[in-house]
Amino acid sequence: MDKELIEKYDGQLFRWCLGKCHNYLDAEDLKQEIYLQMYEAKNKNIIIQNTEHFLWKVAYYTWCKKAKEYLKCKRNITITAEMENILKSDIDILKMVETEEIKSILDNNITKLKEPIKTIVILYYYNDLSIKDIALLKKMKESLVKYYLYEARNKLRRIFENERF
Repeated sequence: MDKELIEKYDGQLFRWCLGKCHNYLDAEDLKQEIYLQMYEAKNKNIIIQNTEHFLWKVAYYTWCKKAKEYLKCKRNITITAEMENILKSDIDILKMVETEEIKSILDNNITKLKEPIKTIVILYYYNDLSIKDIALLKKMKESLVKYYLYEARNKLRRIFENERF
């Protein structure tokens, strides 16, 4: 875990934890759990595009997990509808945050692709059109659509590998 990161966000993170827990000791525990999750993410070589964004996502999901534990013990925490969806299943916090980071990286880089590759990727992956439908829509051969998808995947893979920390 970066010393600079801890120094920069420690006070702000503790205040956020205290606001969620309303108890000094529970806030300290939550903060330490967040740092532990960040440390584990770094050791697992999880891709972190924006460290601050990643920290707050980990904090939020860690708090949701702690809230679930509190519910079992105290049964006095009000849960928002968004938290209920998270609490219904046992989710690995780091996997969830990593998935969001990966989606964010891909979304940002898909917009940087040149035409017609960008359009074909969006039609195929976001609009769930088949290769045949895209070929008809774009008035090109199916093999060319497949080639553009192949090129896009390779380019995104290279960008993705370069963004590992």
